[in-house]
Amino acid sequence: MSRTSRILLLVLPLLVLPMVPVDGLGQVSLRRRPVERADGETLEMDRAEIYLNTKRYRRAIREERQSDKRDEVRERQLAYAADACGLGCEGHEGLQVRGIPGTHLAAVVYKAYLDEDVLTVQLRFHNDGLEPARLTIDPLEMPGSVFVQIGETRILVLTGDDGEQQSKGVVDEVLEPGEIESWWARFPAPPRGATTFDLHIPAVTFHDVQLEID
Repeated sequence: MSRTSRILLLVLPLLVLPMVPVDGLGQVSLRRRPVERADGETLEMDRAEIYLNTKRYRRAIREERQSDKRDEVRERQLAYAADACGLGCEGHEGLQVRGIPGTHLAAVVYKAYLDEDVLTVQLRFHNDGLEPARLTIDPLEMPGSVFVQIGETRILVLTGDDGEQQSKGVVDEVLEPGEIESWWARFPAPPRGATTFDLHIPAVTFHDVQLEID
């Protein structure tokens, strides 16, 4: 018998075998694994369930962290509205520090001195937050929004012969984290004998600022 004949004798029986369906063909069998819960109960879960539960858990943790971060920012803003120095701004050199409500900007009365008949007030604004913040000071748009007060006496910013206010003028800047911007204004001298005064700027009031005589 030739070699070819022997091969045919081996292959032909296989070709005439009936086609028997195989259960589970094309299906993926996921092996189930025991998972112990926090209450001690053991559950049987397949890998797909474990994967989905892990995704849900990680998403819940991420959302919780984002919520905590929003709460932290909100608390920080409220604290700034009450007392900026409560947030570690004691490093800002000056006479007084106040937080500008709704921002991470700290406003500092850097100097306030009397020279002859003129009171000069110098301010600094610090961005103590982690994001850029816009600083806008426009006393021309809001006349009378910047003034010194002693008792019932309100003292507005000095104006020159040309009617221009004696101040740095309009500031509209975006301060990057850690950046500082300055501003100043001059006022008529307060009543004789005054040693402190209140300074009002938009959104912030400094009480009992010590007056220096130059």
